[in-house]
Amino acid sequence: MISDTPANAPFVVDGAISTIYSSTNPTCYVGLNFGSNTFANISSIKYMPNPAWATAANYLKGATFEGSNDSTTWTTIFTIDTSQVHSGWNYWMPSSVIQYQFVRFSHTSVSGCQLSDFVF
Repeated sequence: MISDTPANAPFVVDGAISTIYSSTNPTCYVGLNFGSNTFANISSIKYMPNPAWATAANYLKGATFEGSNDSTTWTTIFTIDTSQVHSGWNYWMPSSVIQYQFVRFSHTSVSGCQLSDFVF
């Protein structure tokens, strides 16, 4: 796991929608390191915002999913806009499979990176 708030990081991959990753930092992130010299084939991203939010788009607009192969230089995989996010599970699929060692969700204090779960 990689995150700006390590104690909360396991909540985003525990499979329980009742636990939420959350950060109080002005810019936040949470994600996965697939291992040294290991690249995940990203064919979809499935994510669930905080289930307590009636209108998730109000919180997640402008949030990004990013990939990196060195944990220093990050490439935006996609940016969430209001037409792409709703309460419950959300899905995104690239036009072709992409590979990264690190993948993370990143945003600001608007959302506090409050995700219940994600799957790459």
